Amino acid sequence: MGSYAQIARELSEGGSPADFIGYGPLWHFFGAWIFKLAGVNFSALLIAFHFLIIICSVLLAMALRQATGTLWPGLVAAAAIILVPPFLASTMRLVCLALIAWPFVALARTEPQRDRAVVMTTAAVIAVIMMIRPDFAYLYAAALGTILIGRTLLLSGDFREKLAYLLRRTLYASIAFVVVMAPLALHAVIRGYGWHLLLEIVRYPTRILFFLGMRLGETSELGSASGSLLKMPPVSAIFDLSSGQQIFALLIYSTLAGLVGAFIALVWRALRNRDDARIDQPLFAIFLLAACQWPIFGLFRPSWVHFVGFMHCYVLLALALVVWLNEPWRSARRLDQPAARAIQVLLLAQVALFVGYGALFGETGLGMKLSGRDAVFEGKNGVRVRVSAGEKRIYDNVAAIIEQNSSPGDRIVCVPYCAGFPFMTDRQPLFREHYVDDATPLVYPGWLDKAIALTDAAKPPVIIVLDWAPNDTHTSRFDVWARRYIDHINATYPISGRFEMGRVWLRDGAMRPPPTRVPVLDYGPRSARVGVPFNQQPNGQSALWIKLDRNIGGGAVVRLDGRDLPAVVTDGGVSALVPADALKQPGQHELKVVNTLRNAESDPVTLVLDP
Repeated sequence: MGSYAQIARELSEGGSPADFIGYGPLWHFFGAWIFKLAGVNFSALLIAFHFLIIICSVLLAMALRQATGTLWPGLVAAAAIILVPPFLASTMRLVCLALIAWPFVALARTEPQRDRAVVMTTAAVIAVIMMIRPDFAYLYAAALGTILIGRTLLLSGDFREKLAYLLRRTLYASIAFVVVMAPLALHAVIRGYGWHLLLEIVRYPTRILFFLGMRLGETSELGSASGSLLKMPPVSAIFDLSSGQQIFALLIYSTLAGLVGAFIALVWRALRNRDDARIDQPLFAIFLLAACQWPIFGLFRPSWVHFVGFMHCYVLLALALVVWLNEPWRSARRLDQPAARAIQVLLLAQVALFVGYGALFGETGLGMKLSGRDAVFEGKNGVRVRVSAGEKRIYDNVAAIIEQNSSPGDRIVCVPYCAGFPFMTDRQPLFREHYVDDATPLVYPGWLDKAIALTDAAKPPVIIVLDWAPNDTHTSRFDVWARRYIDHINATYPISGRFEMGRVWLRDGAMRPPPTRVPVLDYGPRSARVGVPFNQQPNGQSALWIKLDRNIGGGAVVRLDGRDLPAVVTDGGVSALVPADALKQPGQHELKVVNTLRNAESDPVTLVLDP
């Protein structure tokens, strides 16, 4: 959401889509319009996104009712989406699904002789989706082509009549697509981002094939030059009670089995009886929508937050299958009924498991949103979000580090996946690529050299690198695949230090004012004996504590006679382990807490070691 908010903010202030690497510009224009109406306010953006989710749930409920002829599946689907909403930054996926679902179902229910308007409407919606999320538009266009080919095969008449129908519908769809795309294309030409828009659209098929090749060709241990992708839990995780991924793995593989089973059933019925194939067209349309959602999760980002996007469509398919399985009972043999009922129970169990787990334990569910979030973090640009006390301490520290070492509007570096830090401090990211991992140099050759050159030219006052592996692999850590960048800033930036989430480099060491003094309220021990441990910890080391007038921020160290001891910082003060070799010399030893990143240090105090 930080990345989205940052792009929307710059667009609302006159920036060009050509300045950003991301999805279709229409999606970011939505955020820019919100900011123009309400001012740059993150809370307004969150409200708008939640409103979008509710609208999408209603649209999908209507589409499912249209497909099944029954109200209850749509109500259940809407409830599932609201109880387990998408990761907010992924709301665009739900929007695309909600836009396309009704036209797909309407096309499937319309007679071929009267479907010209519906075909054009569907193509027009795909054009809108192309302006929001081009990869989904390509997948939905392929699904539309599959539906049209299927309808062509079901037509009565000779080959020439069928071919004429297919060509006419393709022409109508193409005209509608071009007409809807034309205003954005004209705007792009006038505003000077036409070439950028064209590249964003045409590069998606090659990128999909590129990442598909990575997925199919990857091995268990990939070098940093090869890149890596996030991996799904193995099937064995379903039975591994120590993995913590049993439910996630069960949902992954049971829904995949559901997709395959639905496909086999639909194909079998179509081959057996053409009339059955005509009846099954609405169900086939929903199946295609679910199949379009699977690659984004299964092949590219197999994490829970992306799985939720697939499950929203799978819930539609599962509920449609439950209704569909009722129909054959009227003429089926008695022996078939228990099997059909068993499948219905399994499908409903999948939906219930997803909703129950997702609402209570999933990363986007209400349970996780409320659990332990008893503090409020406030930042610039209307950022006001509920967080845990520990998260608030970290975010307050990050905000202080950035704000004390740069000015509003400065461009700073924050990688990987942390464009929210510049947004919440009223700064801007230096790199167009807000999201970077070890695939970045493969997708954008020469990225490291360009990043180093841009950093040298812009000299950002703050550089932040998080300790995070986006793809759950060592090679996807920024300090691994971008080691040359790290080495370069180590050599060119005078001040660096660690904080709770990673490491920070600061540019203006020589120009800094004297450190801010933080009074010491109390500390202990004040004295000890040489060679005798105090506050002894399980590892045998001694521990000291210092209570300060205020929180000095994560990344602080306790300095004992000039020797830095790693510290644990809490709201109540600072504690540190003292190695035994630092307690051998009797006499007075100076203690103080120092936070280079915050340009703050405590008043010095004395630890006396008696002989």
